[in-house]
Amino acid sequence: MKRLQSRKDLNGYTMMRQVLINLDLTNKDYIWLVTDIEAYPTNEKLNYLISNNNYLLLTTKELVNMLNEEDFQWIWAVFSAIPSSYSEEEILKYDLPLIQPISKEYDPFGSESKVQHPLAVFEIGAWDSSGLFLVTDDESLLAKFKKSYPLAKEDFYDNKKVIIATMPSKDTYFYLLMFISFFIGMLCLFIYGLAVQLKEAILLASVLGPIFLIMMIVMLRVIYISKKIITIENNKLIFRKEFFTNKIDIFTINKIDISKFGKEAITRIFVQTELKNIVFYYRFSENEFECVKQLNELVRHE
Repeated sequence: MKRLQSRKDLNGYTMMRQVLINLDLTNKDYIWLVTDIEAYPTNEKLNYLISNNNYLLLTTKELVNMLNEEDFQWIWAVFSAIPSSYSEEEILKYDLPLIQPISKEYDPFGSESKVQHPLAVFEIGAWDSSGLFLVTDDESLLAKFKKSYPLAKEDFYDNKKVIIATMPSKDTYFYLLMFISFFIGMLCLFIYGLAVQLKEAILLASVLGPIFLIMMIVMLRVIYISKKIITIENNKLIFRKEFFTNKIDIFTINKIDISKFGKEAITRIFVQTELKNIVFYYRFSENEFECVKQLNELVRHE
């Protein structure tokens, strides 16, 4: 079983009508089990159909007719091609195929190429509007996919080294300035207390001054560690775990997925390792987001 994935042949994915045409599947006799769908057609009937069902079970003709009615974008979806000789009851006695990685198990870009549904002969996946993959052992189908998407590859990422510098939140700098101001205030109060022999001022400054100094050091440490939070080198994920130390955890990477959402440029970095899945959420400046784009290129397209 082989898997090909296209991530940089198109500016946007996935318009399924063209995929069926490219792979010469518009007249093939399959039952299409379409699952784990996120799509928003403007056609009210199609929108209702997708929004109110956990899966679609369509013949090739029905699928083609639906796409001819509106050729909408599939953001997430798994298309399992099943021989038409199987009944609906036989098909649905197995688990529905999944694709989204953050809360679901299937990882189509991991080390194992597989078709999820036991009755399916091949599988097509729409991946987060940014990719398309095919899993099959049919060499002619793989050749058609490669011809239609010449930049498609089997490797998910290479072994280059990338360090992402993340930007501390504005709150971090605000608290740092606040503690610096408080510390300077306590220092001035201590000097004033010594000058006028005011014991209460000396005592207050002696108690609160060290506290504000410690908090200032903590905030400086937060800024420091957030500047080198993730290193990826030779398929290893390395990141700082402890707050005041340089202790690190090292994991072998099976898969990485990066996505950006929201007006404030929050970035989700999902890393699947051999031991556990890790999800990072960060806010990047525009310049620092270029580092993320660099990593994105490496792990998705190389």
